[in-house]
Amino acid sequence: MDTNKESNEVVLPSVSITNNYLLGIYHLAKFHDVDTYSDLFTKDVSENTQYHDLSIEEYYKIFNEEGKPNLVDEIESLAEYVIESNGSRIFKKIDLNIGIICDEFLYDAYNGVVNLHYLNYKKDGIDQNFDFVIIATTWSGIDGSWQNVAKENSEERHNLYSLIEELKARDIPTVFYSKEDPVNYDQFIGMAKVCDYVFTSAEEIIPRYKKAVGHDQVFKLEFGINPHVHNPLGINQEVFKDKHDDIIFAGSWMVKYPVRNKESAMAFEGVVKSDRPLTIIDRNLKLENKRYHFPPKYIPYLSYPLPHSMLMKSHKMFKTAINVNSVKYSNTMFANRVYELQAFGNILLSNFSMGVNSKFPHVFIYNHETDVPQFLQYTDQDTLRETSSAGIRQTMNNETTYHRIKYIAEKLNINIDVDTAKVLIIVDKKDELTQSMINAQSYEDHDIITLDELNSVNLADYRFITHFNTSKYFYEEYYLEELISGFKYADVDFVSKNQNLEAYNFTDIFETLSHTLVDVRSIENDLANPFATINLTNGLNIDHTELIEMEQNLNTENEVSEKRLSVVIPVHNNGRYLEHKCLKSLKRLSIYDDLEIILVNDGSTSKETKDIINRLLRRNPEFVYYEFEKASGSASTPRNKGVELASTDLVTFLDPDNEATGDGFAKLLAEIENDESLDMVVGNMVKEDQNEKSIFNYYKIVHHYNFKQNIIEDTHGFLERSQLTAQSIQAMIIKKDIILNNQIKMVEGAIGQDTIYFQELLLNCNKVKAINEVIHMYYGAVADSVTNVVGKSFFEKYLKLEKYRIEFLDQHNLLDGYIENRFEYYMMNWYMPRLERTKEHERHEAASVLHEIFNLYKPYIGESYELLENHILNHTS
Repeated sequence: MDTNKESNEVVLPSVSITNNYLLGIYHLAKFHDVDTYSDLFTKDVSENTQYHDLSIEEYYKIFNEEGKPNLVDEIESLAEYVIESNGSRIFKKIDLNIGIICDEFLYDAYNGVVNLHYLNYKKDGIDQNFDFVIIATTWSGIDGSWQNVAKENSEERHNLYSLIEELKARDIPTVFYSKEDPVNYDQFIGMAKVCDYVFTSAEEIIPRYKKAVGHDQVFKLEFGINPHVHNPLGINQEVFKDKHDDIIFAGSWMVKYPVRNKESAMAFEGVVKSDRPLTIIDRNLKLENKRYHFPPKYIPYLSYPLPHSMLMKSHKMFKTAINVNSVKYSNTMFANRVYELQAFGNILLSNFSMGVNSKFPHVFIYNHETDVPQFLQYTDQDTLRETSSAGIRQTMNNETTYHRIKYIAEKLNINIDVDTAKVLIIVDKKDELTQSMINAQSYEDHDIITLDELNSVNLADYRFITHFNTSKYFYEEYYLEELISGFKYADVDFVSKNQNLEAYNFTDIFETLSHTLVDVRSIENDLANPFATINLTNGLNIDHTELIEMEQNLNTENEVSEKRLSVVIPVHNNGRYLEHKCLKSLKRLSIYDDLEIILVNDGSTSKETKDIINRLLRRNPEFVYYEFEKASGSASTPRNKGVELASTDLVTFLDPDNEATGDGFAKLLAEIENDESLDMVVGNMVKEDQNEKSIFNYYKIVHHYNFKQNIIEDTHGFLERSQLTAQSIQAMIIKKDIILNNQIKMVEGAIGQDTIYFQELLLNCNKVKAINEVIHMYYGAVADSVTNVVGKSFFEKYLKLEKYRIEFLDQHNLLDGYIENRFEYYMMNWYMPRLERTKEHERHEAASVLHEIFNLYKPYIGESYELLENHILNHTS
């Protein structure tokens, strides 16, 4: 073996792939330090080294001259100003005795939340009377005594099994918790098999666990924050002001994760391009090993690592942080820092994660190189404050380790309460405006009374009291929830939203009950007239988001400019995505003020979505809005209506759970306005599906099938040559007259209709231009998306579409080409996988509908696809 490589890297012997393909691929994968064979092909395997060319000495010389070698000392000196939590007025230590084997991070997350006892290799303290014991995946434990427990046949593993047997003999429930799934499932499955209950960080592998352990006591368990540690107290102090513009990333760079590295670099480059200071706290910098070095171009931004406790404090100094998820395609497993950084009030710049996208739509996700610069340059301060507040309230009210202990206990049939807190709202009068504000509150555990009724109320039934002065303030939807969240991380008598005081800091100033929530027990002797007698000094002030002074006007009525482009947005029970994904991405466009936003509500039944729509219309009275009383079952009906409502000459579409990318729509608009002969301009799209990210480069397709020209003038010929390739209708701008004059409508009640609609639009255009710009982001992995929820109705909606497709293609002499190039592929790669995903009790009915679809094509395909038909029929019985 050649051992000339630096840092003890070993070059594996050369093996010819042609002589032994699998062994050759294996050796290449090992040599290039990649985890899977598919990762191998994302790398340039012709290079002699995957590391930088600098010597260790040169690398650290540059770091000491150009990097941030003194940042650790600076942060440690600032740390003395970090304000710690003084406890919690709502959360109290849970009265359960829990033993635990875990690492430091997990222990810190649960420490102080419950009576927690760490069990080391020597089993010290095992004789205690535990309610249950958590056996968490760990590589060494807190004290290093479980060093080899991850190895099945190690002494530590056998000792662990002995400990579990001892607990079971005493009837103490054992709880296995893997926070390493899905990556290290095989490493720890033996531990899961001997425990009474199994919890996993990745819900997708619950079926795998159930099969392996032989019982159904298997559940998901997400990460949680400890409000005593992870909280926003003191984040706005003047002493931290110099750090507020910096963007921080704390993590590592490892060659074996090329996708992670690529997405990390995308964020770094976006920050630099935006002229924002970047700080990379490199957890491996002290190792002096090229394997873990960031590329040399990032040396100026590097700092030595911080101890975990100091790193947590640093997040109270910096306002914005980069998060990179290594596991991207799980609904529940993603980086723990997503929870922690939101609890600190940080703004996150995160790469894609199915779980983050679904659970925290307010978290900014970058998908393309244009996203981060657009976000940093075009996101206003009010939006940033609201995003920060959203993260704080959601983590404090739903994602703490108090909530996680409650969840575990309930699975073990132990019922506990952690944060019930009923609010009494005093109002001047119960008029329609006041009632509407209260009904819209996201925090629903409340009652409403007038001051005259106060004496008739049993105040022991309430934990907090407030006053809604609706003649002076408008109380928005998350007002109460944000005030409640303050009591989760501070042990205070009141929480206020006083815009004249520093947000997220303790205060001794109580101004008015009209923007304050007060602990009833702190004023129980002064409730005859609480407005006149409250004299409290132990308080917390938080951001005044969700509170608007009436004199400000609820919607700052600016002069409405003439609109240039209509954006049609169909809405159905996806309000959070609408507010945080779709509309915020449009707001970041340089042409936002030129957009006519058209919201068409397709019979939403969700209270949350209805409240969000009302919120958006109140804040944006210029929006065009239409509501269908009943849902149509697809986006076609609201999109068709939106086109009817459009007042501009140009139209595009964007779904609530998708996003505009960079400034792509501005570039489309410039192209079509600068050339009146164009009927439509089309760009590219980024897509994140259930297991991969891809860029659909329509520009390249046009270039390839259109004689290396990006302007199409023979649209029918292009469709034939490109085998009917269609682009997303959310990546185009089209003249409205093309739609109206040709009476083009989307197939109503169907799904998958976008493809035919695009093809029909294209055929009716005289001149179309493709540009090499990404226009929008398509999130194909949204859990409740209509194309991801598969049942019999899914295939019934496609049956409607296929009837129209055959008629449309036949009318335009494109049916033969479709059957030759698309039919089998579509059947095998779209319909059949979804049939397999259909719930078992619905599968035979779904298969019957799919067979109906197949039969629609029978007159055109004859008996050529007998095997495919039999494959479908196998599911009908």
